[in-house]
Amino acid sequence: MNERRVTLRWLTIAVLPVLALACTSSRVGWPSAEQQRLARQGDVPAIKAMARWSADITANPHADLRQAAQWWSMASQAGDGEGNYQLGRCYEQALGVEADTVCALRLYRAALQLDTTGAVREQLHRQATEGGSAVCAVALARAHLHGTGVRHDIDQAKAYYHIAAEQHYALAVSELAQISYLEDFGQQLKEAIERQETFFGQDSIP
Repeated sequence: MNERRVTLRWLTIAVLPVLALACTSSRVGWPSAEQQRLARQGDVPAIKAMARWSADITANPHADLRQAAQWWSMASQAGDGEGNYQLGRCYEQALGVEADTVCALRLYRAALQLDTTGAVREQLHRQATEGGSAVCAVALARAHLHGTGVRHDIDQAKAYYHIAAEQHYALAVSELAQISYLEDFGQQLKEAIERQETFFGQDSIP
């Protein structure tokens, strides 16, 4: 009788927690051994699955933001748009890496260049307008200014710069001032040419 009680107690202490953990890992999508193997071999979907799992602090008891950033870096190096975007977020928000807005902007630009569905642009727009990210706003402003992954649109670029400038983001204020200066200079040059045409006649201008 005592031996049976000891056996049952051992099952309760040692076996049931293991079974519970197995059920939990299945429920939250714990990466399979196959996924982990594929990720180590460079399979991009598997790499991204590992990155998401590593960053999931609510479901993964061993979440590691540094590891997640390393997985996103692998996806980025493989030329994946989402990988560039997510790694940019890591650098912008210091998630597993040291904060580096220059690096974040470079990665956002790369993500937009690879964005064929508009998903990255939409994510950046949401972060800029709803999430209060001045860096995302500048990334979109530059993209519209140069036509990188989006249509060339000066007015839209200035709108995004204004969003960032309202948060006192110095880079946005500086680049917006440069645009205003160039627009003023261009307008003055145009008016000077028009006055010259009127005075000398259009044919006299080389």
